[in-house]
Amino acid sequence: MPKVSVIVPIYNVEKYLSRCLDSLLNQTLRDIEIICVEDYSTDNSRSVLKEYGQRDSRVKILYNKFNSGLATTRNNGLKVVESGYIMFCDSDDYYDQSMCLKLYNAINNCNCEIAVCGINVIYEDKSGLPYKESDKKYYAIKYDGLIKVTNKIVLNTDVSSCNKIFKREIIEENNITFPDGLLFEDASFYFCYMIFCKNIFFIKDKLYNYVRRENGIMSELIEKNSIRAIEHLYIAEKIYDFLVIKNIFKNNKELFFEIFKSFFLFAFNHSQQRERIYVINECESFLKKKELTFIKQEMKYIVKEIYSKQNKFYPIKRFFINLLCGLIPHKTKRKNLRKKLLERI
Repeated sequence: MPKVSVIVPIYNVEKYLSRCLDSLLNQTLRDIEIICVEDYSTDNSRSVLKEYGQRDSRVKILYNKFNSGLATTRNNGLKVVESGYIMFCDSDDYYDQSMCLKLYNAINNCNCEIAVCGINVIYEDKSGLPYKESDKKYYAIKYDGLIKVTNKIVLNTDVSSCNKIFKREIIEENNITFPDGLLFEDASFYFCYMIFCKNIFFIKDKLYNYVRRENGIMSELIEKNSIRAIEHLYIAEKIYDFLVIKNIFKNNKELFFEIFKSFFLFAFNHSQQRERIYVINECESFLKKKELTFIKQEMKYIVKEIYSKQNKFYPIKRFFINLLCGLIPHKTKRKNLRKKLLERI
C-alpha cells in the first residue's frame, strides 16, 4: 500500500504535463500513488498521460465522461485513494524532489493533522509580475515547526490545497469535498478541514512550484474583474452550511465571521462596478439567516473601514448604512442617524 496518494487533475495541459508527472515519479519517497484524473481534454493531454501510465504502475488514470471542472475532478480522485495521506498537484505545476517525503515525515512523526510547505511562484510571462508582491505576502510561511491550531493560525495560512498533506480519515469521516462548479474551491476544502485540526506543522522550504500562467483563471479574475468573484460568497455559504450540518457553528462563529468578512470584501472589490449590487444583494440575503444575527452585530466594526473607501459608489454605502442603523432599537435615533449618514453621500 502506498504511503501517500497524490491527486492530479488534468485538463488541456499538454505543454506542462510531462514536467509535472516527472517531478512526481522522481520523488525521494518512492511509495506513492499518482492518481491522474483526466477532465475530458481537447488537446493531446490524454496521449501524454497514457504514455506515463504504461511506463510506471504508480500512475493511475481516471477519465471523466465529460468536462466537469477542477472541484469535481479532485473529488473523483478522492474516491479511489488507497493511502492514509493525501496530497494534490495541479498539472501545470510541479513538486520539488523531496516534497512528498518531507511532508509525509512531518505529518506522520509530529502528531499533527496537517503539514504545510512554502510555495515558489514562477511567473510564466510579464503579465504575472504585478502580483509578485501580493503573492510573496500571501504565500509566505509565517510559522515554523509544530504549532497549535488557533483562528489566527488558520487565517494567516494560505488556502491552497497543493502545498499541504492531509489525513484521509479526517476527510472521509467528515465528508469534506471540493464544492462542485465553483471557483475558489480550495478555500472551502481548507477551512472545513482545518476545523478538525489540533496541530499543524510548517516547513519553510519552498517545495511546491506554482506556475502563474498567462490567462490563468485567477489572473484573469483579478486583472479584469469578473462576476464570478461573487462565488467567494457562495463558498462562504458552503462553509456555513458545513458547520451547521456538523453542529459546530457556535464553536466556530468567530472564525466564520472573519472568513465571511474577507470573502465579502474580495467578492465586492473584484467585481465590476455594475455587478457589485449583486454582491450586496447576495450578502444581504445571506445575513437574513437567523443563525447569523451575531454577524449583523459584528459587521458594524467594519462599516467604517469599507465606508471610507467607497466614495463613488452609492449602493454599498446605502447597504452598510441600513445595516448599521438597523442595529439601533430606538426608532427616532435610528431615523436621524440614517438621515445624517445619507446626507454625507
